Amino acid sequence: MTLWSILYAQKRRLRNIGSIRGRWPGEHYERLIEIQNSMLSNLIQLASSLSHLPPLWRKRLLYKTIFLDPNLISDVMAVFDIISMSLRTGQPIHEVLPPRLMDRAFYHSERSSRTQTVNIPSGIVDESITSELVRSLEYSIFAAGVSAAIHILRSLDEIHLITKDLCGAIPLRGYSRWREQHESSQLRHLV
Repeated sequence: MTLWSILYAQKRRLRNIGSIRGRWPGEHYERLIEIQNSMLSNLIQLASSLSHLPPLWRKRLLYKTIFLDPNLISDVMAVFDIISMSLRTGQPIHEVLPPRLMDRAFYHSERSSRTQTVNIPSGIVDESITSELVRSLEYSIFAAGVSAAIHILRSLDEIHLITKDLCGAIPLRGYSRWREQHESSQLRHLV
């Protein structure tokens, strides 16, 4: 029996117990459970990819993608912690929390690609993408790992939106306008 089927069966049993009630509609709880199960599946896929890749490809997955960037890790951990606390206490989330972690990943990727090529371990070089490389087993496993990591970020983004819907958001007057201006000025500097 898979973990998903065990959790799904527990969810169905809990729905029928009248004394267990939360403060939010049941469909929100169900959606959160579905997303958490998806995150768990993607974590398993990422771990499997890392364990099946040869050392050089594993290093490529870790160092040539954005997923080990300390700034992105900080963003992910902050979002995860704040969402957990908000769901536990019912307190609203501040508007300044990054709304989309994939946007943050691309932002950090752009910033670090200019400065951190010296931190990449030796033996990891850019390789031309050829049809032979794309057809290789290593590349398929590498791509599955990257896809799993992206899906984890997207799942956390979705939980963030649900949490804002359930608990609310604390606005910071003028922040949205300032953020748009700042992001557009950052884009102009990149081009």
